[in-house]
Amino acid sequence: MNSAVKHFLTSISESPKELRPANVALSSDAIRNLVCSLEVHELFSEQWFKTSNVISILAYAAAAQQSNIDLTLGDDLCLFEGSFVVIQEFGHHPDKVSVIINILKAYKECMLHPDNQLSGYKNMVRELSTRLSIRPRVLSERMIELEEMAGLLLGCCLEFKEILSNIPMDLFFSYINSVFGKDHIYIVGDQDVNKTQEALILLYFHQIAQRLSDMESQTIVEAFISHRVIENLVKHLHTHYKRVSLKLTFRALHGLALILETEDGIVFQDVLFPPACYQYLFLFQDVLVTKAAEKSYENRVKLAPLSRFIHSARNK
Repeated sequence: MNSAVKHFLTSISESPKELRPANVALSSDAIRNLVCSLEVHELFSEQWFKTSNVISILAYAAAAQQSNIDLTLGDDLCLFEGSFVVIQEFGHHPDKVSVIINILKAYKECMLHPDNQLSGYKNMVRELSTRLSIRPRVLSERMIELEEMAGLLLGCCLEFKEILSNIPMDLFFSYINSVFGKDHIYIVGDQDVNKTQEALILLYFHQIAQRLSDMESQTIVEAFISHRVIENLVKHLHTHYKRVSLKLTFRALHGLALILETEDGIVFQDVLFPPACYQYLFLFQDVLVTKAAEKSYENRVKLAPLSRFIHSARNK
């Protein structure tokens, strides 16, 4: 099962019914038109909310194969084909994946801005609800829906090498780094912390690491180095590992182990894993790697390259 879909199945079943794109008839042509319609608009504008709805519909359709969603596809589509057509269209239009990344980037930059924290957020919602004639509770739900459904759709796309290989890595890692390094995870209302971007970037990192052997790995490794992705990742884990699920944390750790097994990961090991991140890796060995490995023998095998590297780093 697609790892992004698996992570979000509970999100789909638990999301408010009034926010679900239920009974939406989707033909293959409709899906193509929806994908092609995706554009970046001013945050919280009328067009932004319309695009948010489109993203939700596409995310539900992409995940429909693995879940019980009240989604009516056109006569020419079954659930499996609907899911395939969504991914196929993003494969034909990889620039639309970049649109999703840019929408998430603008949203997270706004929500994580110091002026919009705590009372500032309440003031922002109050002003927006007045301007848009939307109740504050519904507005908060729409914000949660955008982050979670865009996160699901991006995760579905990253499962496929054909799409991943056409995403501008500088844009993607620039976005990831904009979320890394925050001292807190900002929650809107009763949002599940494990469906925030602060948590899901751990999943995205794992998805990319899994594909290194199938892609031009040197290009991605060079992007890892130039954006200091691994150094920022381990610091992010150190800050938030007690809040996010062990499963997501394990995915990130497994991603590190996978990189250490690649030829480029071995060649550029000292640059990918600079001494500045050692103190965090030592903590992971004592707290996280051991804990995850204790869950099963399979976990222990998957994390073995990381365990060996940490052990070697301790002895330097």
